[in-house]
Amino acid sequence: MKRKKLATMLVVAFAISATSVAPVMGAENEDISKYDCDYKPWLEMNAGVSDTLASAWASETTFEPYWTTTSVNVRIKPNTDSEIVTTLLWNQQISVASFDNEWDLIYWNDNIYYINKDYLQDHEAEFEMFEVPYAAHKTWMPYTAITNRKSPQYKLQQTAYTGKYGIRMVGDRYCVALGSYFGCEIGDEFDLVLANGTVIPCIMSDEKADIHTDLSNIITKETDCLSEFVVDKSALDINAKRAGDMSSVCQEWGSPVAHIRVYK
Repeated sequence: MKRKKLATMLVVAFAISATSVAPVMGAENEDISKYDCDYKPWLEMNAGVSDTLASAWASETTFEPYWTTTSVNVRIKPNTDSEIVTTLLWNQQISVASFDNEWDLIYWNDNIYYINKDYLQDHEAEFEMFEVPYAAHKTWMPYTAITNRKSPQYKLQQTAYTGKYGIRMVGDRYCVALGSYFGCEIGDEFDLVLANGTVIPCIMSDEKADIHTDLSNIITKETDCLSEFVVDKSALDINAKRAGDMSSVCQEWGSPVAHIRVYK
């Protein structure tokens, strides 16, 4: 794909400070032969774009294709308190240009906004999708039960923190144990994809012993679960603590796991 050229840094700085855009006047008469652009047809690109942005199209600021590594917010300003324009889905292709060490510029709906570069990568994610049998529960285990200091499970917990609902997290991923069927090693990333479409981003934090799982090494026989969340019991959501099931922490998580997406 050809590189998309948009605006000089001076003009971009002006354009992104605006909260509204003005229509391009006379775009239908524009000589577009000088623009090196195949991101969208020129006339389509100019629908609702400001005069400043349109006039700066053939510049040195280069927008490149990137992919989201999780659900991520697009914001009007480069800070987490700023208004959210939209939330992008995992592995969604977008076009961005570097802004600073933390934020990138994103061209979205004929305007320029900001996106945190920590949630972007320069290639589409490779993964394997597993269909899984129905399991009634998403159980939990206290992280203090991981006591072998030489184990990768223990070492991973040294980099983890207690996050949302009292679940241990590494980055933006929840610490979860799976059976050996999925071939995950400690530290591998995967998603629990629920039947209602909710995606729970996870990191492999412990492996269920084969002796405790079914013949396929997927479902824990005693608890009828395939995912076991690693939690800080002292901070655990009260509903999950009472029910023994993480499905109760919020309405979105009340759906059963339909697929597990394991990243390569």
